[in-house]
Amino acid sequence: MMQRFFVFVRADPGKTHDLGLALAQSGIEHIRDISSISGKWDLLLRVEIDNRRDISEDVIAKLFKLPHIRKTKTIVAYKVYDPADYTLDDDFG
Repeated sequence: MMQRFFVFVRADPGKTHDLGLALAQSGIEHIRDISSISGKWDLLLRVEIDNRRDISEDVIAKLFKLPHIRKTKTIVAYKVYDPADYTLDDDFG
């Protein structure tokens, strides 16, 4: 079964764009998308990995081999609420 994680990434000052490109080209297979965000963190990664795997070995350790990463914070996501699963027709059917 796949488990979803979100990894917040803080880049070195002025290096968010460079880091985003490096991540996109890194080939880290479990990263599904990379978003530039505002606030305390610079990038947000959506990671999906088999729940029998270790995210710290398969993803986080690989991240820190890239230049310009200062810090990460990982959170686990449990249930996904997909708006496509809930339609107006369901309410009146």
